[in-house]
Amino acid sequence: GTLYRHFPTRQELLEAAYLERLEAIAARADVIAAARPPGAALMAWLDELAVGMLQVRGLKALLGTAVTGGGPACGDCVRGAATRLVRAAQEAGALRADVEPVEVLRLLHGVVTAAEAADEVDGTAVRRYLSLLMEGLGRGPGQGPGQV
Repeated sequence: GTLYRHFPTRQELLEAAYLERLEAIAARADVIAAARPPGAALMAWLDELAVGMLQVRGLKALLGTAVTGGGPACGDCVRGAATRLVRAAQEAGALRADVEPVEVLRLLHGVVTAAEAADEVDGTAVRRYLSLLMEGLGRGPGQGPGQV
């Protein structure tokens, strides 16, 4: 009963529990971007975010709703970091120009879900799936595998 007086919804409880962690992951975007080329920076940040989501299921649940308009505090910090990295990768030609940052976050959520289905615990499957995803997002619109 006391818990629900402070946090009437599951979303509010998750935000209170994981907001600092999400803010730290979002802040890592700038650190990574300063040390790597734009495409590699996006990949490295998404990898960190994915592994965090895999290790902390509440973080995955929170991020799933945050990217689709959940709580403004948690959603803004992650969407902002993703936007900066996605736009930089697009400007560098490392990412398709028609990809939106929120789409990348939604796809990342799917990657983590797929890794969970494979009983992933150490990040190996998540990294493989993320690599496949990013390779696909690097192609131009309408280009399939093997087309240049």
